[in-house]
Amino acid sequence: MPTLGDEGDGPPVLPPSRPPQPQRPIAAPPPPSSGRQRGKLAVLDHHCHDGWLFAALFACGLLFFAGLLSLGVFAAGLGLEDQASGPGVGLIQLDGVIFQGEGIGAATERVTRDIEWMEENDDVEAIVIEANSPGGGVNASDLIWNRLAQVEKPVYVSINGLCASGCYYIIMGATPDQIYATPNSLIGSIGVISTFFNAQELLDEIGVEVQVVVTGDSKDFGSFFRPLTEEEQAFWREQINYALDNFITRIAGGRANHLTEAEIRALANGRVWYASVALDLGLIDGLLYPEDVLDLAAQDAGLGSNYRVIESPFVPTVLDLFLASDVPSGLAEFDGTVSVEVPQAQDWVDALQQPELQYRYLGPYSGAQND
Repeated sequence: MPTLGDEGDGPPVLPPSRPPQPQRPIAAPPPPSSGRQRGKLAVLDHHCHDGWLFAALFACGLLFFAGLLSLGVFAAGLGLEDQASGPGVGLIQLDGVIFQGEGIGAATERVTRDIEWMEENDDVEAIVIEANSPGGGVNASDLIWNRLAQVEKPVYVSINGLCASGCYYIIMGATPDQIYATPNSLIGSIGVISTFFNAQELLDEIGVEVQVVVTGDSKDFGSFFRPLTEEEQAFWREQINYALDNFITRIAGGRANHLTEAEIRALANGRVWYASVALDLGLIDGLLYPEDVLDLAAQDAGLGSNYRVIESPFVPTVLDLFLASDVPSGLAEFDGTVSVEVPQAQDWVDALQQPELQYRYLGPYSGAQND
């Protein structure tokens, strides 16, 4: 059979033709990288959209949460969170290290403000101080004691954990013979402490020479660049003894029915005692749990068993920390907000060089319950 290209007698036989196909317009191909970039931008746009959406939702939720907290704080300030009224027992927390100034915990301004509010509130028939503190500054402790001693309403004390040194000093301003403690509490540490740091050997070892120019031999007293002289140690011991005498005077006034001044001096050795031992020594009046002290205060005030526990409206909240703003170093409360600032290096240096007289227990302590 002849095929295409073969020579023969007849015409060449051609293969069957295909029907014509419709022609499609041919578009110019995009640049090689165009499709890939377009895909990336689409994914990026998608993620950006989701990110902004998430950020917006998070911001709305945060504002909503802050609004609820603000409303709670505002209501607390107005007393709207508790529509109940009528007589009750006021409860004040004395928690943590006692220090002078504004702040949370056992700051003088906060505690004295609580005391004044309880004293002026006509619904408060009696006050209970719930104490758990290792003490603190000598002057700070005396400031709170002085304000507490002026209260004309009955003041009961409920020691719940630790009441040492400055804490014990303060509660001497309560109603006599109304100091109670949980069975496992520690009480006492009657005494004064002042700490000095001496870094002279360390500075000599690393080759640092400190030159101090003063107008008097005692102008750099307590500096950690040198040790105390014998004369300085003797002088500072005199100051400590003055603070100790003041401590003993406060106890003699608060425990006049139980301890003589000589007995108090014998106990002023810095030790803390288990609650049952403290009871035998005459430092407290009984072993009771906090709720039992509240019941006792209510019963003595004629309130019966159905009474209100009235707490201070000045207790800092989560919102106070959330709205922390810029103020001095440390933790301080201003107009209902708490401000936190990390101390600078100079603050630490200054603190090391400023010896403070303290009614403070430095032994084992689990910390304040409500810090």
